[in-house]
Amino acid sequence: LEFAERRQMPVVSFVDTPGAWPGVDSERYAVAEAISRLLWKQAQVQARTVSVVLGEGGSGGALALAMADRMLMMQYAYFSVISPEACASILWRDGARTPQAAEKLRLLPEDLQEFGIVDEIVAEPDGGAHRYPTEALCVLRDRIRAHLEVLEAIPLDEVLKTRYRRYRGYGQVESAADVI
Repeated sequence: LEFAERRQMPVVSFVDTPGAWPGVDSERYAVAEAISRLLWKQAQVQARTVSVVLGEGGSGGALALAMADRMLMMQYAYFSVISPEACASILWRDGARTPQAAEKLRLLPEDLQEFGIVDEIVAEPDGGAHRYPTEALCVLRDRIRAHLEVLEAIPLDEVLKTRYRRYRGYGQVESAADVI
């Protein structure tokens, strides 16, 4: 990130992770701290940023990598702070309720676009990006370029103010009943 700032270059992040392993080694190696430091740096980086969720976008690591001025998401990807399995286990202590948890998490691109988290859903070729990666990458490249062109036309201080307002507005709900 510091390199991008010095060179006045944009930052493009690609997200495809189920998240950090929640075991003892994660604690030993301070993975949560590393994720929080990355979130902090991503929030403050003096550069225009675009993130793309390619497939899985789970847990804190995905959140840190996805923090950007524009968030794109492939058509068949998902993005959530927690996996549906872990959510079901925590809320209901019942793994059989994973489908219900997935529905409640609203982790699909259309849901996240409705919430204003995702700026664009990038269409995948019939059969999915994994079957036709070259076609998918060409479309994705063009969409990233388009978003960077828009961001480049905006003064950096305005981009940073907009980023701040964007992330301060996330997570507001009417009541707990709206969530669970």
